Amino acid sequence: MEINSKREIFVAVDYSLSSYSGHQNYLAYFNENEWKRLETNFNLQFIPRIFIDKHDYVWVQGSNQGDYSGYFVYDGKKWHRSEEGQIPEVFKKRKSGPSKQHLVLHR
Repeated sequence: MEINSKREIFVAVDYSLSSYSGHQNYLAYFNENEWKRLETNFNLQFIPRIFIDKHDYVWVQGSNQGDYSGYFVYDGKKWHRSEEGQIPEVFKKRKSGPSKQHLVLHR
């Protein structure tokens, strides 16, 4: 469970340990006194992890069927997918000194 700066509650509903196989994991959030499903175009991982950053972007681990596992970031409008072993394209690395790297939002 995570809470963003607008006091919206986000949860990953996980059926992976359930004996019932008719449900798939999904993301939901509580907004305006009701639960809403956050649609994804990817599969959520076994025991999905969810994290909300200081920009209120929702981060989860997932994959497309038969493909590599990576990070997906929801910016409030659409999902961004990471390259294999990397963070999503919406972010890039910037050097701020000879050996330090910081992640910044690419706009």
